[in-house]
Amino acid sequence: MRFRYWWQEFLLAGLAALSVLASGMLVISSLRLHMADMKWQLLKSEFLDGNMSKQYLVARFVDQYRLYQDKLSRREVDEREYRFNAIFRIDDQADWNLLNAQGRVDWISRQIINALRQSTGKMPLADQEEVQGFGWLERGFQLERTHDYAEALRYFDRLYRQSKDPRLLGIVELHQGFCLALLGNIPLARNHYESVIRKHSRDDLGVTATLLLRHLEILLQERELVAKAGLNDLERARKMTALLQCKEVLASFDPEKLESAAVRAEVLLLRAQCEEEVGDRNKAVENYSAAIRSAGPGPLAQDANRRLYMMGSQVEDGRQLRSLAHAMNATLQDESLQSMESMDSVLGPSIPPSHEPGVPTREQPSQGVLQTLQTTAQGISKTALVPMENPVEHNQKAVAEPVQSVPALPPLPEPGTKVQVSLQNGKTFVGRLLSTNAESSLRLQTMIGEIQIDPGQIESIIPQ
Repeated sequence: MRFRYWWQEFLLAGLAALSVLASGMLVISSLRLHMADMKWQLLKSEFLDGNMSKQYLVARFVDQYRLYQDKLSRREVDEREYRFNAIFRIDDQADWNLLNAQGRVDWISRQIINALRQSTGKMPLADQEEVQGFGWLERGFQLERTHDYAEALRYFDRLYRQSKDPRLLGIVELHQGFCLALLGNIPLARNHYESVIRKHSRDDLGVTATLLLRHLEILLQERELVAKAGLNDLERARKMTALLQCKEVLASFDPEKLESAAVRAEVLLLRAQCEEEVGDRNKAVENYSAAIRSAGPGPLAQDANRRLYMMGSQVEDGRQLRSLAHAMNATLQDESLQSMESMDSVLGPSIPPSHEPGVPTREQPSQGVLQTLQTTAQGISKTALVPMENPVEHNQKAVAEPVQSVPALPPLPEPGTKVQVSLQNGKTFVGRLLSTNAESSLRLQTMIGEIQIDPGQIESIIPQ
């Protein structure tokens, strides 16, 4: 074909080039949307399967109950929690923005693809509302695993109002019940579990809801037994903390009124654990720090410092908190925390920054609290005079020098009995009796390790 004017040939060539360019953009956009949809369908099936999230809910209650029964130590519970979070960090990193239409070209490609799919009877590409809903679900999971239950519940409630998928609604109700239970709203939590049991009586969600409801009832029964058992304040606080009865622990007694440094340190640790559970991060960091100062290097300080590190790994800007915990661990030598640091060096913090504008995120503690913690870290580093492998030698310094004549020990209960040992210099130790030797010493297992007490300094031994 020949044109009369030269510009007509250039116009036709330009139109052909634009057509090729537009077709290429549509093809590239179509391929990108297809690949994103394949990834989306895989992620969607994983979320709807819900195996990991269901296991987390049950494991949390089971671990707390085993801690209450003294079948797990605090270190073991922390390790299990951290490993669970690490598994989630490996699995759930979804870039939800890639699944949404990016501009007009994607919008046109989406309309063409959906029209072709509808004509062939296939499912259309996921719409933006559905993608956003699963983004809320993932965010709720992340907040739930860092004990920010009120904020997690906000995401779950939004998704429950929007979604129409029965399976997804069942998963959301499980997590709503879990968050409500840990926030202390037991009747509403029970209603959610019973709703899932009714609607999913023949599938795995109904089984999980039954387990969660059963564990919740067990914890409630044990709380009543502890309340009626006539335990001393400290023992009751230990049990109630393990049973997640945090409000009672926080209202029980004031650590400042306790004379024994060892008891005061444990009370501060229990209060910090409860404050972390109810979302009072500043107060939790302050009391973990105070527990470390009161206890000095030892197992209790390791437990407190480990929780500080875990809290630093759960906020968007927790580097300073993790750094201070790392500095203290040079003295405390907690192998569990070292393992956590290795995991974090590969996986990063537990919660990635939120991409949703206007969404409040968990902030790291205030600068004043961090400065107090830094002072604690400096003080702990200066106490590294005695190797931690030999706590007996370290604790003997708190006992007066032995006298030449060794009087007979007061009447002693059986080994393994919990006792309070008061010394003539006014110091008091609480722990389990390991063994006695009337010729030399009494061995006691306390919160700060095994200590050896000279019989000449003992004023009284009282079974607890």
